[in-house]
Amino acid sequence: MKRIFSGLLPLLALGLAGCSATRLQTSPAQMAKISEALQARDYTIEVFRADPMGGRTVDLSAGYGITVRGDSIFSRLPFFGRAYSVPYGGSDQGGFFFDAKILNYQSVPARKGSTVITIETRTNEDSYTYHLTVWDDGNAMIDVDSFNRQGIDYDGTVVVD
Repeated sequence: MKRIFSGLLPLLALGLAGCSATRLQTSPAQMAKISEALQARDYTIEVFRADPMGGRTVDLSAGYGITVRGDSIFSRLPFFGRAYSVPYGGSDQGGFFFDAKILNYQSVPARKGSTVITIETRTNEDSYTYHLTVWDDGNAMIDVDSFNRQGIDYDGTVVVD
């Protein structure tokens, strides 16, 4: 029995060491580009994971995310969770797929090299509040609160040209 545990111990240590480094390695020049893009309100966050309330985490394929361009938000996010109210005939896309004007935009520097951004917008179907946390290395978390649906979180990365 001791032999089995002593053989598994190095494998367990290697596995944990591999899981500890999940952050992107970003150069100072790339960090400066990310900071400039956030200040200019000209950035895209590509998401790779959705975390619905009370559900399992869902890994996403490419093509999902949000883009902020000046006073507009272009949202392409799938939704997994509970809808409290849907428009007559159902929703067109089944997610947060819309282009809309930003009604309120606030950006605040936060701890540990992050920026917290709050975006409020409205469509014909619903009102939304996007809470973005963007770290200097380009990692991002998006928390979407909707009037008619459960909240949902997304993990992604900032993409700047």
